[in-house]
Amino acid sequence: MTARQYEGQVRRIDAHLRSRFPNLVTRIYEVRRNEFVVFIPAKMKDVDEIAEEFDRSIRFVTVAVKLSNSVPSVFLRQIQPLSEQESIGTMVGLSLTATDLQNLVLSRFPDLDVIGIRERYSPDAAATILLGGEPSDDTRRRMAQFVKALGIPVPVEIDVSHSPEAPVDIRKHANPMYVWASRLRPKAPRYVVDDERFWFDNIGRIAANQIGLNQFPGVTDDAYRCYFDFSLGGHSHLNLRQALLLYDEVWCSIPLAEFLEAFLAAQRLSRDDLLEMVESGRMKFVTTQPEERLDAGFLESIHERDSSSILGRRTTAALLVADVVRSYNQSFLQDPDLVPLISSVNEFLAERLGGSRTDWQQVMLWPLVSLRGGLPGVLYTGSKGGPFLSLAEAVARLVGNEGGIDVGLEAVVAGEQVHIGHALDATVFGPLDEHPAVLLDELRVEPALPVPG
Repeated sequence: MTARQYEGQVRRIDAHLRSRFPNLVTRIYEVRRNEFVVFIPAKMKDVDEIAEEFDRSIRFVTVAVKLSNSVPSVFLRQIQPLSEQESIGTMVGLSLTATDLQNLVLSRFPDLDVIGIRERYSPDAAATILLGGEPSDDTRRRMAQFVKALGIPVPVEIDVSHSPEAPVDIRKHANPMYVWASRLRPKAPRYVVDDERFWFDNIGRIAANQIGLNQFPGVTDDAYRCYFDFSLGGHSHLNLRQALLLYDEVWCSIPLAEFLEAFLAAQRLSRDDLLEMVESGRMKFVTTQPEERLDAGFLESIHERDSSSILGRRTTAALLVADVVRSYNQSFLQDPDLVPLISSVNEFLAERLGGSRTDWQQVMLWPLVSLRGGLPGVLYTGSKGGPFLSLAEAVARLVGNEGGIDVGLEAVVAGEQVHIGHALDATVFGPLDEHPAVLLDELRVEPALPVPG
């Protein structure tokens, strides 16, 4: 019987804990075989509050780990927590279903005949990757390294005794925004293969701050950019031709297929007009929706005119990660001695302005929060699960406390647009189809200083 190994998952759980409570400095101990204690140097009252949330929504139910504010007197070993770079740049310790595992292997190795995943349960638990045919020695070695780096608790085996065949369609995931492997998407445009390769080839270097904005496809040095979210065909007040007069590059998300013709009519443009803008290098696109929801023929035409003018969902997600890494490296958060001092600031803000201390921590320490806990969202759902979510949700709760209204949906929608714009160093133009003062009126925002006159 092969023993399970939970080290990877307990390190990921600890990273999630430090994402939710970013002022914590933790230590991980294995007290008995596959039983762990996460030590947090906090007052007992704080430990009780944190432990309740830890057990309810952070800890994986299959991992025997608990919190304590006492260092265990006897333990087998101390385990190094995931660094910020490891948390966002590696997939070690993620909680994966068989479907997740198959999708990741197919995404990383799209030429393999991965037929499925066979699970074997206790007492001799294991997962077996079923391949249709024998891969090359190099491919088999790289796949074994990739799977090992995932830190899956049970042994993962490879079975090549099956006839080559197309992978079984496993796309039954409840989340319609799930990013499926290109191999499973016959109706997706051809560039999604390059898109997923960009993520897996570069996410480690992005996490290490070794890839800057100008190394992403289509991004030009020193260009003035703007960004529009045209997913729902909005922005009827905006003339794209005017935007092209004001900016070197106009970046936008592509309208959903059902809104494309109405969008073009409102802009008094044809498809050929947009393709000419693409060919000139002035019009560029990011993909925030599954490509199957967009006009596949139009996407292919854009890619044919300029292959660097459209960022797929994986590359767009990588762009957001690169922005978080850049923000972190430009902030004071690199100094670990300063992070705990933010607690007193958060207490002051919560006391004077309302809201919870935890929400203020999420806002004040946002890049740190996203580096530690942001990977699963962007890995599984692209920009829809982007690192902005924790910040947007915290801001929505704080604003709701102040104004007595729920702006959660608005904060999340705006958060995606603002983060994409920030990642591109672009001016973001939001929709103005409704009166722009509506939100301000609801929040009863008043100027901090008297307005002259």
